[in-house]
Amino acid sequence: MRGGFLAWLFFGLVTCTSSGLAQPISLAELAGTRIDGVIVQHRTVRTAEGKTGPNRTTVKYAITMLSESQLTVVHTVTVTKLRTGETLTRTFSEKATLERPGKFRDGTAVWLLQGESLVRLRTQKEGAVMLTFAFARTDKGLSCKLTAPFAREVGVGALASESALGTSRVEILNVKEMSSNCSVSRP
Repeated sequence: MRGGFLAWLFFGLVTCTSSGLAQPISLAELAGTRIDGVIVQHRTVRTAEGKTGPNRTTVKYAITMLSESQLTVVHTVTVTKLRTGETLTRTFSEKATLERPGKFRDGTAVWLLQGESLVRLRTQKEGAVMLTFAFARTDKGLSCKLTAPFAREVGVGALASESALGTSRVEILNVKEMSSNCSVSRP
């Protein structure tokens, strides 16, 4: 039984290695691709006026890898206030160079390739968010998984940012990821 398992394991490793599935993702491989992602979060926020309430925030990303170091990003933020049903949408665009920080809304953002992931680190007025597109090689090309955890700043308290809708400063009291999806294509 054990010999059969070892043979199966060896066969799997040889198959993955010979087919290229075990090769790391490179910037050259990402150049010319389009990465689309959607993340839905339930957030509890407090406005500058002191009003606290739940909302559903949906962020859609469309990233075009222009080269091994240049990318364009269009992302659309839709916020639905769960108590009233009011929905507001705003679209942002940026052109970025990997590993070069740039101004983004109320903070700074930098895009990096870290291992098998394309990552945007972004500071906010208080706290930060790390957007990660984690890639995996499949027999059909590249797949990806999208996450966007927030990080609280030590000694500051709540996360704070300019509202994505440009209305005012908001404190993000709680964030829970509801769903996400991601895809990679070559136009």
